[in-house]
Amino acid sequence: MPEKSLKQRISTYVGHHGGNYSEWYIGLTSDPEMALFDVHKVRRRRGTYRHFRASEPYIARRVKRYYVEKGMCNGVRADIDHSGVYVYRITEGTVQ
Repeated sequence: MPEKSLKQRISTYVGHHGGNYSEWYIGLTSDPEMALFDVHKVRRRRGTYRHFRASEPYIARRVKRYYVEKGMCNGVRADIDHSGVYVYRITEGTVQ
């Protein structure tokens, strides 16, 4: 997915589900299922999350940096070769 489309989809999703950007986490991965559910402990059925595929890894990094600058939380630096971008709403049970 191109950068502009990816930003629009993330902004729309976050806007629809509310909250400030500081209440959201953004990360990069090659395996969104593992990152969301195993690493971050997002609840599969009740969690608020989405994942997307950037057309290139550098686009994924630019999108992540864009949202981090807007206030989204980010954790460990991901491998630069990942083009998967995921976001989730931080809750009491999630692990950042």
